[in-house]
Amino acid sequence: MSLRKIVSKIEEVANKAVKNKLFPGVVIGVIDDEGNQLVLPFGKLSYDDDVHVVEKDTIYDIASITKCIPTSTLAIHALDNNLIKLEDLAVTFLPELSNSYARKITLKNLLTYTVGFDFRLSSFKDRPPEEIINLVMKSRLHDPPGARLNYSNTSILLLGILLERLYGDRLETLANRFIFGPLEMTRTSYHPEDFPADEIAPTEFDSWRGSVVRGVVHDESAYIVGQKVTPGWAGVFATVPDLLIFFSMIIGVGSGWKGIISEEAIKYFYTNQLADIGEEMALGWFIGSMLHAGSKISPRAFGKGGFTGCFCLCDLDKRTALVFLSNHIHPKRPSSPQLIRSFREQLADIVLS
Repeated sequence: MSLRKIVSKIEEVANKAVKNKLFPGVVIGVIDDEGNQLVLPFGKLSYDDDVHVVEKDTIYDIASITKCIPTSTLAIHALDNNLIKLEDLAVTFLPELSNSYARKITLKNLLTYTVGFDFRLSSFKDRPPEEIINLVMKSRLHDPPGARLNYSNTSILLLGILLERLYGDRLETLANRFIFGPLEMTRTSYHPEDFPADEIAPTEFDSWRGSVVRGVVHDESAYIVGQKVTPGWAGVFATVPDLLIFFSMIIGVGSGWKGIISEEAIKYFYTNQLADIGEEMALGWFIGSMLHAGSKISPRAFGKGGFTGCFCLCDLDKRTALVFLSNHIHPKRPSSPQLIRSFREQLADIVLS
C-alpha cells in the first residue's frame, strides 16, 4: 500500500461524509506497511457557523475504545508479567461478588464478555456510584459464565475495579504509568479538562445533563461511577496521532514498547478466545466478523469502535493500522449505527486494499 495512492480516496469518502452530515468533522490516521503515517482532518468541531475547524490533534471522546485502551491492554500487561492468570476467579479480587455464579466468573470471562448480565449499565445512571457498583456485584446472571457472548459495559466495570485492586491504584494512574506515559501519548487522558475546551470536539446534546456534552465523558454511567472508581469502559479522550503511536508500537513490537508488553503477549490482541462456543473475541479486542471492518482484513486483525463515532483497526499481517475519530452523535445520536458502520468498512477497504 502507498499512502499517496489512497489519500485521494480517503479525501473523497471523508468529504462526502461531512457534506452528508454523518458527522461535523473527522480525523483519519493511517500507518502503512513501511511505518509511514498519515493524519488527515476534515470538517469542523460542530455545525455552528463560527466554530473551529478540525485539526490533526483535535481531542475526541473515544467512548468504548477505552475498554481496550487502556483497560484490556492493562490486563494483558498484568498477564504478561504473571500477576494474574486467565483462569483466576474474579471473586478472589472482588469478594463482594455474590450472585449465583460468583465463584465461576473468571478473568477470561470478563475480558471476553461472557458474563450473562441481564441489564444495561446505563439504566442505573440516576443512582449514586456506590449503589451502582453494589447492584452489579449482586446482580443475577441469566446463564453460566462462558456460555455465550454478552457484550456489555458491566464486565469491564468489574475488570477495571479488579485491576485497581490488583495494583492498589486508580485505573487512570495505571494507564499513565504503563501506557500513556511511556508511549508519550501526551494528549490522551481521563482528564479532558486539562486541555482548552476549543480543542475538544463536542458530543451529544444530553437532555439528562441539560446541555451539549463537551470535555466531559458522554457515557452517563461512566460519568456517575467515575466519582468512585475510574471507569474502565468509557472516559478516555484522545487524538488520532496518539492512537497511531499505540498501534505503531504494536506493529513494531520489540523496538518501541519500552518494556510495556512482550512480543509473545501480542497474540492476546487477535487470538480468538471463544472458538469453543462459536463466537469471535480476543482479550477485550474485537476480531473477525465482530469488527465490521470491510472485506480486506487478515486473520491477525483486531480493533474496536466507540459509540461517539470512533474506530481503530490494526492488521498485523499487513502491518497497517487505521484510526478515525469523529463526533458522529453530534448534536443528536442517529437512530441506527449502519451509516457510520458503512463509513468505517469503506475506509478499511481503502486502507487495506
